[in-house]
Amino acid sequence: MSLISLSLYAQDLPPSDAQLINATLVARANSTDGFGLPPASILGIADVKVNNRGDIAFDVDVIGGENTSGVWYAANATQGRIVYRSPIEGRLISDPSLNNKGDLAFSQFDFGVTDGVFKFDSNTRATTLVIRPEQNQAFSFSSINDIGTVVTRVVDSNRDRSYRYVNGGVARVLVKEGVKDSKGVTLSHLYRPVLNNTGFVAAKVRRGEIGQNDESQPDAIRLWKPDGSYDVIAVDINADANSLFLGFGNSVGISDAKHIVFVATISGDKQAVFLYGEGKIKAVAIEGQGDLDAIEAFAPVVNSKGLVAFRGRLKSGKSAIFTGTWDGFKAIAKQGDLVATDIETAKIYDLPDNQGFIGGLSLNDSGLLAFHAGILSKDGERFLGQGIYVLSTTAPPAGR
Repeated sequence: MSLISLSLYAQDLPPSDAQLINATLVARANSTDGFGLPPASILGIADVKVNNRGDIAFDVDVIGGENTSGVWYAANATQGRIVYRSPIEGRLISDPSLNNKGDLAFSQFDFGVTDGVFKFDSNTRATTLVIRPEQNQAFSFSSINDIGTVVTRVVDSNRDRSYRYVNGGVARVLVKEGVKDSKGVTLSHLYRPVLNNTGFVAAKVRRGEIGQNDESQPDAIRLWKPDGSYDVIAVDINADANSLFLGFGNSVGISDAKHIVFVATISGDKQAVFLYGEGKIKAVAIEGQGDLDAIEAFAPVVNSKGLVAFRGRLKSGKSAIFTGTWDGFKAIAKQGDLVATDIETAKIYDLPDNQGFIGGLSLNDSGLLAFHAGILSKDGERFLGQGIYVLSTTAPPAGR
């Protein structure tokens, strides 16, 4: 893979509140030029993905100034490129899911139109339709694991949601809103599901009948097993008056070791990142601790060693990326930090009209973190586009 790493000279040294980030540039999109992408490409709010062998993937909203979207993919140590272009002008592509074989799953859609869920096979380089829509169905949050299981959230013509679990061409419904399960529980809202390589699915859910969606309804974090049974990992105070949790963020993360990471509101109206693993739940970070002022509304992620990554805001007001374990957390990149580009040393966007970082994060089992950020010239006078980066992070303590 042709990548750009940081090489700095004395004139590149940052101000005292910034640092040199040894992040590697994977791709850059800009109106007049680009790296790994045609000029005039636009990434939108693409969530970049990285797998355990270092492959990288993300969606592209506009390819080379054309009204065409697609999926960009790079196998480790190879040059990245667009591997799928929508054949229909104006269609959009969801954030792709990436497994450790390099296969991708994503949906293609426009407002009011869904073409289905597609799979890109990294060996054959072919893209095939794996879930076909029926009766005005819509798909979101599609995931694929190493054994080829695809999970997606389906919204039907009545606006009811379900999780569809597809393996070996056989599809089944994991759970559906408004349908009482074997434990006598009915759900009124299904949030974003996440899938791991052993077939477990985690998500936030809301209990109640169809239409009972207000914040007074009981919420829970669930973990489904491949056989369709599930465990309740955590509940809020609307389900249990003794719960520590006043509410949950809408998105969770899962690892192949069945860690689950989630954001919850606790007493004092503070938000905190919590990690479930080894049969226990403990806080990783709480707003107000250290330099953390606020947790930003993007899904946290966790790897199989129990290392967590999340987005937040420092007490200085700058947005940052944090990593942590049960033993503590730290900021590893923030607005204004210097990064490499293919044309010059730049900084992560730090003007007041923008958070700098864009979309969610991805973290593999080696601690390689992928992120997406706006970038500026060091003097802040020129916008250099949107950069896709990877950054090696500190391994968590042994045994975590």
